[in-house]
Amino acid sequence: MDRAALARMIDHTLLAPEATPGQLAMFCGEATELDVAAVCVSPSRLPLPRQALPDHIAVAAVVGFRYGAEPDGNVRHDPQGEFQNKNVLFVAHSLEETAARFGQSLEDLRGVLSGARVALC
Repeated sequence: MDRAALARMIDHTLLAPEATPGQLAMFCGEATELDVAAVCVSPSRLPLPRQALPDHIAVAAVVGFRYGAEPDGNVRHDPQGEFQNKNVLFVAHSLEETAARFGQSLEDLRGVLSGARVALC
């Protein structure tokens, strides 16, 4: 799978309700340049300006979160204390689950991850 194919499976997300119009314009420019499948924004940002995105990029909004957030945080074992009283929202899937979800072979997914590691390091 190449970068363009991977990008067409990703949503570019900006959920900060305090984002400025300039930040939103920059975000939409990034989404267009990356040619992602969709953008996801805070409902307070809708509707997006008419020419903000090409027609083929979908727009989504998050209306609520429910990931086991707790008033005193949801991290129970934190040896360094860096997540004390914080809620960590994270879901992990195996390579096999991810490959199956996106209809890719395990070898192709490993290749994409390997390329991403090289690009990020």
